[in-house]
This record gives sequence, C-alpha cells and structure tokens, in this order.
Amino acid sequence: MSQENVEVVGVGIDVFQAGLERGEFGAAFDAGFLHADIEWIQAPEISVRTTELRFATVYGRENGSVVRTRNYLDPADALKAAGRRE
Repeated sequence: MSQENVEVVGVGIDVFQAGLERGEFGAAFDAGFLHADIEWIQAPEISVRTTELRFATVYGRENGSVVRTRNYLDPADALKAAGRRE
C-alpha cells in the first residue's frame, strides 16, 4: 500500500466524519472519495450492543476513488490482506 493511498483514505475518512457531524451522509460520495458503484460487503446479521471494538479496514481504490471496503476484526488479518506485515 502506497503512502499516497494511506493519505487519500485518511482525508476521505475526515470528509466522511465531518459530513456525518453536519448531517450530510453523502459527503464522501459528493467529494469523490467513494465511487458511486462502491462494493459494500455486508456482515451477517448480528445483535447490536454498545461496546468498544478495535478493527481495521482495507480500502480498494481505482481512478482516485474508493471502490470497495472490507473490515477485519483482527488488524493483523487486514495487514495480511493488504500485503503488509506491519
């Protein structure tokens, strides 16, 4: 994963969070960070409760936009999926 990809995803997350704070849920799409045809991978149905959770996300980019995203409960698995060790 290139440093450029890391920086782009960081900016995109900031845009997404700022949009949520303003109630603009489509801000990441409007800014071009998320591709209109992004592939969302759904988790199986689970019960919901408030907890603290550590996870990692791997983003796939094409032509400057995120086109897919996948969450991993174990950050080591995310690093492996991204071809990184640390």
